[in-house]
Amino acid sequence: MLVPHRTFSSPEYRYGFQGQEKDDEVKGNGNSLNYKYRMHDPRVGRFFAVDPLIKEYPHYTPYSFSGNKVIAHREIEGMEDLSIHVANPATPNRPGNATITITMAHKVVTQGAGELHNRTSISPSNYTAAYDTGDTTLYSTNLPSQTQSANFLSGKQEKWARKAVNSRKPRTRKKYNRKLAKAGISSFYEVNVDYSYTISSIPNTTLNDAVNWTSNNVSGRGIIFNPETTLRSSVGRTNYNLNRSIYSSIFTVNNMGLSLSNNEGAVGLSSGMLGGSHPSLNYNFVAGNPSFFGAGSTYSFSLNPTKVLIHEVGHNNAAVNLHGSGGYEYNQNGTQSNTNPKPSRQNTKDIINDSTNRKSL
Repeated sequence: MLVPHRTFSSPEYRYGFQGQEKDDEVKGNGNSLNYKYRMHDPRVGRFFAVDPLIKEYPHYTPYSFSGNKVIAHREIEGMEDLSIHVANPATPNRPGNATITITMAHKVVTQGAGELHNRTSISPSNYTAAYDTGDTTLYSTNLPSQTQSANFLSGKQEKWARKAVNSRKPRTRKKYNRKLAKAGISSFYEVNVDYSYTISSIPNTTLNDAVNWTSNNVSGRGIIFNPETTLRSSVGRTNYNLNRSIYSSIFTVNNMGLSLSNNEGAVGLSSGMLGGSHPSLNYNFVAGNPSFFGAGSTYSFSLNPTKVLIHEVGHNNAAVNLHGSGGYEYNQNGTQSNTNPKPSRQNTKDIINDSTNRKSL
């Protein structure tokens, strides 16, 4: 909760904790937050309506915030925290049910060195909506883990699994369970995948602010900044020592951002949601092109800024780190599209099964 008489509020900025919209006229400054699905009172850490997914999570009180794990997790629009939820385990002739939430939050540098200019043309809501189109249902003989990828069904077997789960007729469900069993699939999961991707462009956010925020959860957070020649000299020694590895990576990839040509709007500077094996790519960074996002520049790129970031963040989720180097990293489809980037079903399978990304499960 806010400390009484020791807070600042501006009518020009109406958002509060976790970037949710404040509803100050209800209970006073900062005491009521309007999450997408219900209202939250930070003074008691509780919602005042039941979770819409109450039937899927009977082990939680329907009023809790982030499953009462407020240090390790964040609340996703009043609905889910960050984990794989298994509603029913898979057994022979009885499909299991689970939910996987893919979460990534990016913070835009809005003040000082690394400030992203022309950011008013970025639409956080359109960005989130594009990733939400990736919400889908997949079928797998197992659930992914840090050591094992999911064996997703496809083609004919996926159609059989869908009918075995969703048919209203018991005889039909039994029929398709038999078909799967003959194909060697005795049990499987229906996996509901939920994308929760956000961009926060809060005024007065410095590079130091963004780095400190990212350091608390490097697997689910990233930074969007404008590369500058003075970036290294702008960071004080104290700040550098607090997060030495993150700043070292930023200074390394900053040079990559400075080398962008006029046919590139930005560059994704990671390899998987947790980074890659290269020391400079261990964090989820996006560098804007100074030609479009630099001070005094006018944005005139083929893709609008929101789609540029969807594309580059999608690139960051991939397995390798250089355009055209193979894998699912840059195939011009799904989030890597140069016209209408958004997650495809194959993107989703690849993101979940990437060995680097699964470190965060």
